[in-house]
Amino acid sequence: MGRSSNEQATRNRAKIVDRASALFRRSGVEPISVAGVMAATGMTVGGFYKHFGSKDDLVAESMKLAFDGSLRSWRAASSIVAHYFAKKPADQTCPIQAFAPYVADDAASPTSREAYAEGARALLEQFLRHECAPSAADEDQGDRGRLLFSAMVGAEFLARATYGADWAKELQSVVERASKN
Repeated sequence: MGRSSNEQATRNRAKIVDRASALFRRSGVEPISVAGVMAATGMTVGGFYKHFGSKDDLVAESMKLAFDGSLRSWRAASSIVAHYFAKKPADQTCPIQAFAPYVADDAASPTSREAYAEGARALLEQFLRHECAPSAADEDQGDRGRLLFSAMVGAEFLARATYGADWAKELQSVVERASKN
């Protein structure tokens, strides 16, 4: 394979992962087939197997891409909590929420579970550095940060699941206020 062919293969793989990540975040992993991903990229299903051994391999890479993107945006945010609660398109749903149903299923592969756990841990660590610094080494501050992180994820999940019910929005407000104290 020549250099331009290798470069094209790399671009094609990146396109597949990027499109799959957006589709999975918008609709979940289970409803999206390999054929659906490939149709969204304008490539053939046969081409999929030149890049990936299985759908689960694609899911793991898609998770990594989504978590890396969230990590970058969290680093740039002045307030992670406010950024987290900001309205986003469905294909930019937090990967913690978007991929949780898939990895919680007993059928999920160890590769996907590992990618998820590593990505979620990286977001937690970024949250603690950003929201609790410089006293994150203080055990009480670390515990407070972990509690806020959990509350943030839970409040956003409930707000999305209830289509923005007033009581769920109030949970988000409580978390935002607590993050400023």
